[in-house]
This record gives sequence, structure tokens and C-alpha cells, in this order.
Amino acid sequence: KMSTAAEVLREAVNKIPVVDAHAHNIVPLHSQFPFIRCFSEAQDEATKDVPHTLSFK
Repeated sequence: KMSTAAEVLREAVNKIPVVDAHAHNIVPLHSQFPFIRCFSEAQDEATKDVPHTLSFK
């Protein structure tokens, strides 16, 4: 059986261990910390734009 390029690529990618080295803060639901601050360094009025950023979505 001849493998397609996609199958060869899938097999190669599946052999590579992946580690997500990027993580956001862990904040308990009852925390007084403004959760939106976990997604941006913005402060005050600038935080209104955070829900529209790629890191938030």
C-alpha cells in the first residue's frame, strides 16, 4: 500500500512529543483577582479590548 503525503506527515507529527509551554494563570472561581488580567498586561480602560484579542479567544 502506498502512503499519501498526508499519511506520511501525520505519522511523522504523531511521533513528536508536544509540550505546551505557554499557560495562563490558574485563578479560582471565587478569587477577587480580575480574570481578564490573565490574558493581557492591559490595565484600567484598556482591558475592555481584551475579549477581542487572539490570546483571549
